[in-house]
Order: sequence, then structure tokens, then C-alpha cells
Amino acid sequence: MIILCPFYRDLNKHEKRITPGKIDTTFRYKRALSILEESFNRHHSGIDKFLICTDNTTQFNTQSTAKKHRIDCKGKNLMESLIHSNTSIVEQYDNAMLILCGSDHIILKNLAPLFKDSFDIAIMMRRNTDKVNNAVVLVNSTPTNTASIQEFFNLRQRIYYELKERTRDWGGDQESLRIALQQIGLLPEKDSWKLPRLHNALGITFKFFDYDSNGIYGVNKQRIKMLQGLPALPNQLPPLYNRSTLFLDFKGERKQIFNRVYEDIRSNSGLYRLKR
Repeated sequence: MIILCPFYRDLNKHEKRITPGKIDTTFRYKRALSILEESFNRHHSGIDKFLICTDNTTQFNTQSTAKKHRIDCKGKNLMESLIHSNTSIVEQYDNAMLILCGSDHIILKNLAPLFKDSFDIAIMMRRNTDKVNNAVVLVNSTPTNTASIQEFFNLRQRIYYELKERTRDWGGDQESLRIALQQIGLLPEKDSWKLPRLHNALGITFKFFDYDSNGIYGVNKQRIKMLQGLPALPNQLPPLYNRSTLFLDFKGERKQIFNRVYEDIRSNSGLYRLKR
């Protein structure tokens, strides 16, 4: 069973003030969440689920059929809420393929191939670094590995509270994962050239993979820059994403063409697919 677990909750005034330039307040994250749900349902059926992870107060479109996993986030900032939500999810499910993510993504194909390798937790890394990209975390939970998975996520949560306040406000989700991996001996990564990049700790198997690989790709950043400065987007955009993409990410400035790319995906014209 695949469960896509996007996290979303409304920002409070404090968060909007402390994250200038970090969060694009013009981007409609809640609308993107609806698009993510629609695109996931297009490629999944049966026992697979779309599960919105959120707080106790955020309200959603009544047209959505998705179930909600709610936790108490009162007094918690966005990063803190996300981390607690991740921990809560892995504590609830002991027999599922969990995909922990945000809302600014579009699903292009069935996501089962993300779990093709034998791992318990898969962490996405920034290429050629030991830094974590927390856009997606994969968890392959079973009755035999659940305790160790929960141990790791609880370690990550404890580490978050040891970070400097500025990091806790923004980036604490990634930094807490990086330090947790460091503390269990997996970073710096050894033998990163061996594929798949599988490492053992806590009695379970961790997989590392780079952003723009493993079926998870971002919209091509360089080609977006080609479009910047134009008075309007052209009728036909250059190819923007890899044809093997399962899970399309819109991190940073990629969000400016989120709706346009989604319109094309819905029309099945394939104009923006990167041919390589």
C-alpha cells in the first residue's frame, strides 16, 4: 500500500514575518495540494491513499476526498509542525510505503518504482554533498522494522530542539535529518559511488539518492532562467522535465510555472517534457 503524505498547514503571522524570501507567499500552496491530490489519484487506485498531514485547525476544500492526519501544532512553527507530523505518521503505520513530502509537487506516473530497492528509509541528498534535501523522504514500514524507524524519527525530532533558533525557524527539517544520519554513523557517506547507495544502521537499511534521480525530478532550473525577464510566457515552453519523472518537484523559482506545467500535463500534450 502506497500512502502519499503531503504536509500542509496555514501559516500564522509570526511565520510570515520570520521567513521573508523563504516562503513564496504569492504561491497558492493549498491549491497546489488539490492538484497534487488529483494527479496522485489519476495514477493510483485500490488500497493506495492520499493522506493530508496537517494541524487541528486548517480547513480544506470540501470537494477533497482525502483523509486528514491531524496533530496538535499549537505554538509550533512550520518546521516544527512538519517534523512532529512525520514522527506521528511513522508511529501510526507499520505496514505501508509512506512518501513524506510537501504540497508543491505533481505526480506523473504510479509511484511504486520509488520502492524498487530493498530499504527501510530512503533519504534524498543534494548531489555531491552530505546535505539532505527534504523534499521527499520514503519509508517502507513493516511490522518487523517499525520500532527502528520510529527510533530514527524520534532521534531526528530531539535533535531539532538542539538547533539554533534561526535554523529551527527555517531549514531545521533538513538539518535535523542530516545530524541524525551523522549520529548513527551514515554521514559522511562512504562508498557513495556504489549503486544503489544502501547503508545499515539501527538494524535497518537506509538508501541515499540524489535530487533529480530515482524518479524524482525538479523542473529544469536553467531553462526556467531562460524564461525570466520575458514580459509573458511563450505559447510553447521549452522542454522542462525528464521523461522518466514519476514525481515532479517545484522547489524555489520553479513555482512560477507550476500552473502552466500542470495545464499541459492535464492536456497530455507533453510540450514541456525534457527529452533525454
